[in-house]
Amino acid sequence: MDSDIKRLLERYWECETSLEEEQELRDYFNKNEVPEDWKETALLFKYFDSQKKLASKKAGFDPKAGGHVPANRGKVVRMAMATAKQQGLRGLVVPTASAHEAAVVEDIDVIPVDSLAQAVAFFA
Repeated sequence: MDSDIKRLLERYWECETSLEEEQELRDYFNKNEVPEDWKETALLFKYFDSQKKLASKKAGFDPKAGGHVPANRGKVVRMAMATAKQQGLRGLVVPTASAHEAAVVEDIDVIPVDSLAQAVAFFA
């Protein structure tokens, strides 16, 4: 098992993991006792998990409500796009699910991505 996690972790640091593989890493580091040389990595994954939960609470996200996301989400994406335009940027990387909301701002490219790896690949 540790050798599988080691390979996944190496791919993670190279931004080559899928969302499913990243979830596998999160599950491993949040639920298992890890070798001493992975303790800091486990802390990082636990930190990410705690921040995700905190952000969900602040945004009013209720997982028991079937994944409902508050309506102001589109406003935030449009504000980010408008700010990018004002700053003279040619485009903005956004989650694919938000691309249609971002497209309402004219004269700025929308770069939809499904993963961090895709975003990194765009800039590479």
